[in-house]
Amino acid sequence: MRLKRGLFAALLVAVMVLINVASTSPVEAKAKKMTVKYPSGAVYYGETKNGKPSGQGTMTWSKNKVYTGSWVNGRRSGFGKLTEVKKENGILIKQEYIGSWVNDKKEGEGRLIMKSAKNSRLSENAVQQGKFKQDALLSGFVIRHGEFDPPYYFEYKDDKMLLRILGDLSGIKQVVDKQNFFSFEYKKGKIHRHVGVGDEYDTVEFGKFLKSISKEIKPYLEMFQKLGAQV
Repeated sequence: MRLKRGLFAALLVAVMVLINVASTSPVEAKAKKMTVKYPSGAVYYGETKNGKPSGQGTMTWSKNKVYTGSWVNGRRSGFGKLTEVKKENGILIKQEYIGSWVNDKKEGEGRLIMKSAKNSRLSENAVQQGKFKQDALLSGFVIRHGEFDPPYYFEYKDDKMLLRILGDLSGIKQVVDKQNFFSFEYKKGKIHRHVGVGDEYDTVEFGKFLKSISKEIKPYLEMFQKLGAQV
């Protein structure tokens, strides 16, 4: 009987230890949030490691530049959002990037939205969506809309294909059926077709070419329409 009671007591102690570890470990493992101020005037609030931003947090350089998201060893790495407003050559530019980062660079899947204005008048909106590398769009969509003729620029690119169309948002879905564009460029492998307004070309023959690639480019035209409505 004493042996059984001793065994029961030992088991009870072991269970209590496990419960205590399970209840305290997550709290102890959770990174602490703190505020870090820099000589430049930037302020960081969030999780840190060895005094540097690591984990989730927000860096505020000024009222015009803020990043919220993941950090690794003091650098933007992981998923996050950067909003920045700056002025270049008299043009006010607002940029918002939401997506992946590696060592303070846009890298991975993301979306960059840009708006520019001059003399309080909107001059151009643009969006880039796809895969970035070293702050530049590597593959994906580019849509621009502004005070130029034609008003819209549509582009999709990857390592196999390029599709570029200048025209109007209202006619982007009628590119194949009505050849409704100012210029059209398609490049894939050895195939490269490019025509523009004023070019002399056989509309019937080119129409057949458009029909031959219509299924392939349909998803891109639909995305042009969707993203174009946002700019």
